[in-house]
Amino acid sequence: MNQPHKKPGIGRIRRIRGVERITRLSSALLTFWAVTVVAEPPAFWSWAERPPMGWNSWDCFGTTVTEDQTRAQADVMASLLKPHGWEYIVVDIQWYEPKARGYGYREGAELCMDPWGRLWPATNRFPSSANGAGFKPLADYIHGLGLKFGVHLMRGIPRQAVHRNTPIKDSPWHARDIADTQRICPWNPDMYGVNPEHPGAQAWYDSVFRLLAQWGVDYVKVDDISRPYHDHEGEIELIRRALDRCGRPMVLSLSPGETALTAGDHVVRHANLWRISDDFWDNWPALWEQFERLHQWTPFRGPGHWPDADMLPLGVLEFGTRTTRFTRDEQITLMTLWAIARSPLMFGGDLTRLDEWTLSLLTNREVLAVNQHSTGNRQWFRQGDLIAWTADVPGTADRYLALFHAPPPRRIQPDAALWQSPIVNRQTPGQGVDVDVPLHGARELYLVVTDAGDDIFGDHANWVEPRILTSTGELALIQLPWRSAQTGWGRVAIGRDAGGGPMRVGGRTITNGIGTHALSILAYDLPQGARRFRAFAALDDEGVRLDRGATVRFLVFTNDPLALPPPRTITVDLAGLGFRGPVRVRDLWTQQDLGRFEGRFAREVPPHGAALLRLTPLSSAAAAPTGPGAKELRAGAQQARTRSGQEPPQAVFGQHLDRGLVAFVLTNGHVFSSWRLLLSDPPGVQFVLERSPDGRSNWTPVHSEPLTNRCNWTDTTAEGRRWYYRVQALGPDGVARPSTPVRAEPVEGPTAFRRIRLQGNYRFDKVGIADLDGDGALDFVIKQPHQVSDPGVWRPSEDTFKLEAYRSDGTFLWRRDLGWNIEQGVWWSPMLVYDLDGDGRAEVAVKTAPTDVDYRDSTGRVTSGPEWCSILDGLTGREIARVDWPARGNVTDWGDANNNRASRHLMGVAYLDGRKPSLLLMRGTYTKMVVHAYNLVQGRLVPVWQWCGDDERPPVRGQGMHGVHTVDLDGDGCDEIVLGAAVLRSTGRILWNLGMGHPDAVYVSDILPHRHGLEIIYGFETRQTRNGICLVDARTGRLIWGCEHPTEHVHSQGMFGDFDPDNPGPEFYVGEKFKPDRWTYSARDGRLLRQEELGSLSPYALWWDDGWTRWVAVRGQIGPYHQPPRDTYEGRVVAVGDVLGDWREELITCVPGELRIYTTTRPSTVRRVCWLEDRAYRTGLAHAAMGYLYPPQPVGSWVPAPQR
Repeated sequence: MNQPHKKPGIGRIRRIRGVERITRLSSALLTFWAVTVVAEPPAFWSWAERPPMGWNSWDCFGTTVTEDQTRAQADVMASLLKPHGWEYIVVDIQWYEPKARGYGYREGAELCMDPWGRLWPATNRFPSSANGAGFKPLADYIHGLGLKFGVHLMRGIPRQAVHRNTPIKDSPWHARDIADTQRICPWNPDMYGVNPEHPGAQAWYDSVFRLLAQWGVDYVKVDDISRPYHDHEGEIELIRRALDRCGRPMVLSLSPGETALTAGDHVVRHANLWRISDDFWDNWPALWEQFERLHQWTPFRGPGHWPDADMLPLGVLEFGTRTTRFTRDEQITLMTLWAIARSPLMFGGDLTRLDEWTLSLLTNREVLAVNQHSTGNRQWFRQGDLIAWTADVPGTADRYLALFHAPPPRRIQPDAALWQSPIVNRQTPGQGVDVDVPLHGARELYLVVTDAGDDIFGDHANWVEPRILTSTGELALIQLPWRSAQTGWGRVAIGRDAGGGPMRVGGRTITNGIGTHALSILAYDLPQGARRFRAFAALDDEGVRLDRGATVRFLVFTNDPLALPPPRTITVDLAGLGFRGPVRVRDLWTQQDLGRFEGRFAREVPPHGAALLRLTPLSSAAAAPTGPGAKELRAGAQQARTRSGQEPPQAVFGQHLDRGLVAFVLTNGHVFSSWRLLLSDPPGVQFVLERSPDGRSNWTPVHSEPLTNRCNWTDTTAEGRRWYYRVQALGPDGVARPSTPVRAEPVEGPTAFRRIRLQGNYRFDKVGIADLDGDGALDFVIKQPHQVSDPGVWRPSEDTFKLEAYRSDGTFLWRRDLGWNIEQGVWWSPMLVYDLDGDGRAEVAVKTAPTDVDYRDSTGRVTSGPEWCSILDGLTGREIARVDWPARGNVTDWGDANNNRASRHLMGVAYLDGRKPSLLLMRGTYTKMVVHAYNLVQGRLVPVWQWCGDDERPPVRGQGMHGVHTVDLDGDGCDEIVLGAAVLRSTGRILWNLGMGHPDAVYVSDILPHRHGLEIIYGFETRQTRNGICLVDARTGRLIWGCEHPTEHVHSQGMFGDFDPDNPGPEFYVGEKFKPDRWTYSARDGRLLRQEELGSLSPYALWWDDGWTRWVAVRGQIGPYHQPPRDTYEGRVVAVGDVLGDWREELITCVPGELRIYTTTRPSTVRRVCWLEDRAYRTGLAHAAMGYLYPPQPVGSWVPAPQR
């Protein structure tokens, strides 16, 4: 057997549990498996006995990181990550360049140096380094947090120092004596190499590392040195000696890769970690390649010497412009592979913008223990797409097991295309080819452009006049939104070329065309009855002009050309892992025991996904598998998982509600009472209504038998007295559970209402409705005075907005003045009242600004100054958390110069993970659109994700509505976000975009119960030639029906609900702003039922009577549709919702000095759980506190009501 090359004094022993095994690492290298053991371990190995864990500035700040940013990252690490073992803060490249920019490097850039040519921090970026301090103040700050400090260095000596011929400190030599001017980094021209044979070269590196030691550096990443490794061995040895002499332990990292495997012996004796690949970014091909690299480097992995798979590009990256492109499955795979292969963990995202998901990846103690403490880490098998790694748990007989489903990166297969063009280039007549493809009833269309084999990824390509022929006519493809657009560097655009200019083909300007480039894939959902696809596929004139290949191929598919394979079940032979008896299996990511297994078990893993398990041997007498899912696991068929690789979240929702009991003395002396049926009530629960003269004793039932078919009762024996009433719930256990007593209130007019008196005779603008004190009753937060100013018809504020909170019984709680910097008007001052942290008491989220500085300009506008979202304690009004509002930036970025479109602010609440509410902050409606999501955790707003429509391809602009709906549209338990004509996934990525502009009227519900899923109905303010009133599938955005007539400006929120008893299902009433046209449509099939005027563009449909047909409230009157009114109300309607009594809805109005809650006193024998138990309904009620008043809609309102 051939032994690898040995250096003097080095012995190499590689064993696994006493069994020697041989494997081929490459054609030139034969080794034993296991860890390299050196006879006399170098001292520096003790400086990194475990893989370093830390943060590096490159992925999120490139060359531009500053001292403030570095300190902010350190603060977060100290508070959130340090308890989990994270300790290094590393400032990456160009910290010495005052004018560094982005991710690039400037030829001849002026660098900061000391008199001996050593690089010095740029004081404009690191101000504490001034006056000769260098990095010491920053290092001291980081050390004071209990962390360690690292910096980046380029190999060699600054060219600037050589040009100036600076002296080398404490030596007789100068820079020109040691410079090797032929050895320049190919991608960063700042440095020359040094001649390692010259004695001055060692003196140079000695002086550099002494300076780093004086600053207190603990970690140094030396760049442009590990590739090609053998060319730089001399300088690596100089650096090693300099480090050993400098008097301070510093972990040495070598970069970039890939480091040659043949350098393994050398690198383990000179560095603590070394890169095994070039820069690693967030895409599956790069991650897939790391499996084999980490496998090959196994013999050289051990305490003090770690093959480095590079940083973790997770969270918010690239100056905050985007989040990681890895899916959640891929993020789990990344962390699992880095853990089981013990790669250093250097986080690359912005720690100050950690979302909860990313934080969970970084703080899972059981997963981090694999990286930090396991031994014997090795690949166990690789069988096609399935890979398994294993490792030992020190001090136990346990094993770690990582299972991966890792198919190779997908490639377009032209032979699988429905149609493909010949190669199209400059010589092609007309610069393109005709496309005419039969679709054979397909429901999906994929338009693909490839590079045609010339490896030039960027050639312009265009689908000119693309259209779909259907059974009813021809449909321009540009009228359909694409479901996804996968591109490289460019954006996809309508009527524009890939460079953003006008699309011109053969000298002709094209508006009906889709501009893209090679490589790209556009995916569409086809309408029913699609028969053919036709287009002209061509190069555009600009692409022909550019000095590129101008060579592409067009392809058409009707199924996903890059579809992922289905999940795979990996069966694990426990005997092959050395287990001879029963084993307990624990999932380290979910931190749950899966059960006990013997012989074998199976785990289903999604494509690009992973499982990380701990296997613990048990005694032979242990019981058979009993854990959750154990039966399915033993059979090798665990229940299918979602695409995220996690179990589908339960659609969790629950906020404490009391009975909501109301009692009103009617004009005939009877007392009508009504109360809630709760989701927590057992089936068959019975109710007993009782009354008492004083509310403390002598409780007497007011009916002879328990009530089983209703949640209201009229006490005909009350004789006009104001009795106290309570309702007892009787469950199957026979235990009576009484409600809080209420005293009967006299009806003061035709319609019953409850009054809350305000602190003055003013009107209010908006109301938030939620439980502020945790007693289960809904309380109220108002924003006063009433002011309807709109940024589009701006006028100076006459006063400041104040928030006021009142208990359900009318008790005043607190007032908060928002100050002059929050202009009066609904769009400047969104608020939302909701229990955001799950403690049973609602918080108040509100847009705020400083109150001690006046930022109004000479006209009274506020176009500068800080903007915040403040979280107020609902009971006291005290601020408990604050974050920056989505940034204003330059107001013209939002579409105009008068601060109108920059001043469109909204809020929302969504269950993004299906379990807890998240807060949404939104800016922009008509052009640019931005959404930031946060979770309120322990009094702190933790970022979840950020989204900007301009970052989408194509950009999503001008699709907003005047509110928001948050509903689980795809049935995974997590809420999607209906922004208007565009919908975001719960993960902060676009789901679909109609591209039709700004809708005013938008409602989401199960409008077509015979179809799977939900629907969204629209009325568009943006002019449409057709479909300005339409119904779409909520999951895909696919059109179900649309009006054929043109619409100019459908205005206001309209009215939606089943209010016409003569038409099955709900109706949709909308109208034009500047024309008399008003329409009532059947929401189910799009039939125009009537052209009619109902007295307002925004009447309200509400459940008020005994049945399922809603009544209409408009202009002070309530009654059945097209019938005389039966009840009346006073004041301006500020909310509609089920806030009191049984399942029927209340009308909340504002009159001077009062908030009124109008409620029905009509008996009903319909018994159903109150609407507030519906999550979509509850969040919809919360959204009524800002924007347009869209009455909340339960998700299943058009199906039979659940009777309990």
